[in-house]
Amino acid sequence: MATINGAKAMGLDADIGSLEVGKFADLCAVDLGSINSIPLYDVISQLVYSTQASQVSHVWSGGEALLCNRKLQTIDEQQLKRTTQEWQKRVKHVAEKA
Repeated sequence: MATINGAKAMGLDADIGSLEVGKFADLCAVDLGSINSIPLYDVISQLVYSTQASQVSHVWSGGEALLCNRKLQTIDEQQLKRTTQEWQKRVKHVAEKA
């Protein structure tokens, strides 16, 4: 739900759809100062069509900070890399047998 009207249509406007105390919200901060954001004529259009993932600096979901200054807060990145590499080996092994 991006707007209050969408939330109203779903009957969820008491809980979501606008930034108010007591409502649920997922937010992200985007750095529009990078070269691919210039020239900036229409912020919404820029966010939808031109923004890259690397421009997202902060993410909050359900009141919890998930990304701060482009650093994951709830995931151990090194462990994730190790797990991914292990699964890569497993998938490769299965693919080679096929």
